[in-house]
Order: sequence, then C-alpha cells, then structure tokens
Amino acid sequence: MIKRTGLILCACLCTLSLFAQNGVRVTGTVTEASGEALIGVNIIVKGIRTGVITDIDGKYDIQVPGRDAVLVL
Repeated sequence: MIKRTGLILCACLCTLSLFAQNGVRVTGTVTEASGEALIGVNIIVKGIRTGVITDIDGKYDIQVPGRDAVLVL
C-alpha cells in the first residue's frame, strides 16, 4: 500500500509540475540608457508572485502565464 500511495503522489506532483510549465517564456536584458547592464533588478509578473532577478550581464529569463502578462521592473 505504501509503494502504491507513493507512486500516486509522485504522479500527481509530476502532473502539477507539467501544468505549471504552460505559459510563455520571456527573456531579455535590462540596461541603462548608456547601454550598461543593470545587475540585480527585480522583475515580477504583475498580479502574481512570480519573479526573477537580472544576472551579472543584466539578463533575465522568466515564465509568464500568457502573452498578456505585464512585467514590472
């Protein structure tokens, strides 16, 4: 019984993980007007608790729920 329950739990978690992957991947670079990369800028999806921080090159990669999502920097 324990093995079967564990397998069912694993299947449910995998399904939730796959469901969470739906959406649109957005990538970009945040720079100053001079073109210098901005490090550590918080980028969040407006209205939900999803966010990332730009890396040392000012780049980010975030999964958003759809094409109408708004990013806030």
